[in-house]
Amino acid sequence: SSHFGSSLKMACLRCLASAGRPFPLLRRCVATEATAHGQAARLIGSSRDVQDALLRAATAGDAAGILGAVRSRAAGLDAVAVATAVHRFAKVLRAQRRINTPLCREGLLELREPLMRSVGDFGPRAIANVMWALATARCEDENLLAAMSSRAVEQMIAMRGKHLSNVAWSLATLRSAPDDPALQPLSAELARRAADGALTPQSMANVLWSYATLRVEEAQVFDGVGAAAAVAASSLNAQDMSNVLWAFAMHASFSPARAPLHAAVAASARLRAASLPPQDLASIAWAFAEAEFRRSAVLQRLRSECPARSRTG
Repeated sequence: SSHFGSSLKMACLRCLASAGRPFPLLRRCVATEATAHGQAARLIGSSRDVQDALLRAATAGDAAGILGAVRSRAAGLDAVAVATAVHRFAKVLRAQRRINTPLCREGLLELREPLMRSVGDFGPRAIANVMWALATARCEDENLLAAMSSRAVEQMIAMRGKHLSNVAWSLATLRSAPDDPALQPLSAELARRAADGALTPQSMANVLWSYATLRVEEAQVFDGVGAAAAVAASSLNAQDMSNVLWAFAMHASFSPARAPLHAAVAASARLRAASLPPQDLASIAWAFAEAEFRRSAVLQRLRSECPARSRTG
């Protein structure tokens, strides 16, 4: 039961024990509940202390301090605290450009044991944040990554769109194999969320970029998420526009979402051209040029293959 529920239960038992004769069994119940209540209160207090220590270290940009907080309170770390520690550790290192440093590698080694101990208790937000952190820190521990990936699959149906996007980004950043067991359920869930309109424009762009980076030809993702991105084109920022255009340029198969997506992004870019910085305009223009170049190259290859096939067939 919750801490509040435990407190209410204690109050009821004490009232009953004080009314009439103090039954021995009831008195034992009060004593047992009081012990449990005290333990729960101590655990909650310990968890808050850990979270406060992690927040102070993260706010100060102290990655070593985050590890110190984990080390000094190992016995009081619950799954939420572990996920928070790993996530903030990676964010601090990324902000300070200290990925692939000795501190980063040592931190990953130190955080491995609490991560493996807590993996079964990670909820949807926690596991998505942990996977993002491990990818950001360039973790190469295959057993650790496999355990986190398996937990992510178990939690996918409960994840919000941005959590699914984080998982896709993590797999792409870690250069996961196309046969990674998380990809098939992730693709199905993303296609379902896209059809339900449950993905934000940024999530759509991240997902398409991730699948293109993985070089995974998932038609349900490119068709479903691409169609949703076309509808939301006016809400895409310049980086999102570049990412979705690049993703479809890299996507070898011709998706029915390609033409409407290009048209919608082009219309949105024209409307906002006057307000976009030159760098953003150049990025979008490059993405369109790259998409057209790759499309022309594929068409040329198809045309060259037709006569050859007709001669040999």
